[in-house]
Amino acid sequence: MIYPSLTSTDKNQITINFDQINKLNIDTVCLFLTCLEKEERTDLFERLKKSSITNIPFVHLRSDMDEFEIEYLINNFNTQVFNIHSQNNHPLQYDLSKYKNQIFVENTFGEFDEETIKKFAGICIDFTHLENFRRKDKAIYNKQISQIEKYQCRCGHVGAIKGKPIFDEKLNRLHYDLHYLENMSEVDYLVKYKKYYPEFMVLELENSIEQQLEIIKYLIKI
Repeated sequence: MIYPSLTSTDKNQITINFDQINKLNIDTVCLFLTCLEKEERTDLFERLKKSSITNIPFVHLRSDMDEFEIEYLINNFNTQVFNIHSQNNHPLQYDLSKYKNQIFVENTFGEFDEETIKKFAGICIDFTHLENFRRKDKAIYNKQISQIEKYQCRCGHVGAIKGKPIFDEKLNRLHYDLHYLENMSEVDYLVKYKKYYPEFMVLELENSIEQQLEIIKYLIKI
């Protein structure tokens, strides 16, 4: 399955997407909570309860989330899998080992943190990061592929890959991956990773829900 999502990198887009979700009576989305503080997450959960959404199969956790929030998502929205970042860069503030069999570690800016993977369920493949490394750093790419083939992968992120690299002033680096899609061809790269498709494929895009539904149709077609 490929799912649309509410992302938090552009917080203004959340309100726009809520309007579209209710208008279209959508019952299933996924969540990327990485840019929301505790109070903002509480507000989001309240809005979710009042919306048409009844099912949130996947959630990208933020490092300051606790057991109560995870239980809330599982009990109210039947959330099945979560992902976290490497613990070298974003260490969890609370002990979430109770849910270790549902939490997967994402590939971010280097090799997977294997010590973290061993403490949790396996790997969450961010296909956009993976393709970015294939174009920029074959050594890291090859290492990530070997790790993906070694560990269980139940969930994955899909973003846009640009034709030309973009310079990120904040990170001081060139990259091809982006959380906003302008042309459908920017997800064509995904076809080469078909053998690695996990159970839960989630769009990590700031595009509107209506646009995301069109992107999902395109992905299914190709």
